[in-house]
Amino acid sequence: MLSTSFLVRAADEQRFRDAVTERAGAVGDRLTLSLTGPLPCYSFVDPPSAPAGR
Repeated sequence: MLSTSFLVRAADEQRFRDAVTERAGAVGDRLTLSLTGPLPCYSFVDPPSAPAGR
């Protein structure tokens, strides 16, 4: 099982869907496409601490 994410410009969404659908047809039911979004920006990096006294 593989779960992955792709950042796709809105203008390229249909081309991306078409390419995945074409590939899915070649591998049968072993590939499923699920699209979500747009999603808000996020980060898993903690912001730097402010210097003392601020």
